[in-house]
Amino acid sequence: MRVLVLGHSSAYADYAEENGIVLFNVLDAHGLRLENLRLQRDPIAVADRTSIAEMISALHRRGIYGDIDAVFTNSEAGMVTASALAELLGARALPVRAAVAARDKAFQKTLVREAGIPVTPSVVLESNHSPAGAAAEGIRYPAVIKPLASAGTHGVTKVRDREHLGEVLRAYNDVYRGVPGPWLLEEFVDGVEFHLDGIVRNGVVEFLSVGRYVRNMLELRNGNLVGSLVMDPVDHADMYARYHRLAEDSLAALGLTSTVFHMELFESDRGGTFFSECAARCGGGRILPSIEHRFGVELESTAFKVAVMDDFTPPEPRERGYVGWSELPVPTGRITRLPDVKQIQNMPGVLDLDLGVALGDHVPDRRTVLSLGTGCVVVRGATAEEAERRMQDVIDVFAEGVEVVLS
Repeated sequence: MRVLVLGHSSAYADYAEENGIVLFNVLDAHGLRLENLRLQRDPIAVADRTSIAEMISALHRRGIYGDIDAVFTNSEAGMVTASALAELLGARALPVRAAVAARDKAFQKTLVREAGIPVTPSVVLESNHSPAGAAAEGIRYPAVIKPLASAGTHGVTKVRDREHLGEVLRAYNDVYRGVPGPWLLEEFVDGVEFHLDGIVRNGVVEFLSVGRYVRNMLELRNGNLVGSLVMDPVDHADMYARYHRLAEDSLAALGLTSTVFHMELFESDRGGTFFSECAARCGGGRILPSIEHRFGVELESTAFKVAVMDDFTPPEPRERGYVGWSELPVPTGRITRLPDVKQIQNMPGVLDLDLGVALGDHVPDRRTVLSLGTGCVVVRGATAEEAERRMQDVIDVFAEGVEVVLS
């Protein structure tokens, strides 16, 4: 089998090598600069991995156009490109309509709403220049404005009222010049945010992990740390059963029948569960290692196996408990002191510590750069309370050991 991969991962490379799969990796300038690339052959270099025209030209230059069995990517931006290219090549991939549904937030909300699944009211603002009035009729405030296609909380802003919406759109003309719209405006849900991560095959969810964000993702705008907790499926059997049904119904509405998925939803303070959004890729942050520690499922390689070979074996039950992760706090400025890593690694319940900064690094303002890469910790606890307490203990020790100077 010959597989075109938009991007690179050692997990894919390992599986391909073990199973006699020939990989062709498409890399842009950023990818080509990465260290320790596990490539079977010279990469296919393009300026833009989302450009169908560049892809087709590159494949013709390499003499492999029409000789590809599957196209795969875990990149949010490259999802539709991979599907469209696979359709042209007659190769295996997500259907184009399903890829669009997993990428375009307005389209996916329409499909899920039509399937009878609760979704917050929303409207599309065609550009930053859209009048803040007519298009937003019927939306109650506070509300949230976001790009139709993005990952994480990039470009997401909470707006207080219609007047504030007008100010935000005018600011977007300057801040997001390269992202002119369309934008999605939806009512704000006041409640607890969850993420569902798993595997669906032939329309059946065969693996599900339920995670609860320690703080809702939108709170990153206030400088808070991002983190989440994988819930125990025995302690929360009713929750897992309910979300399993919700995931299958939502994925069916989107046409996502065989793929990895990362879905977000809210449990409203006013009562009820609301679908937020869904991607046909792995979750970010340290969601993947948390799931691996809790369930023994390595979702990155599993995503590739399911997409390319329809290969997945559900995991055996493991030790009960909760696994959580959190970013590590580093103030804005140039780092002059870091805590003792070994001390933190030896703290109770710590499973993994990933330090993403070094002495001398400059850390920008968290309110303007949401993904700082300062590092993360993964912990285990017998109860949710114990796991969250252990996360907070690490955060406190780390914060105490960091010093910066303003620059």
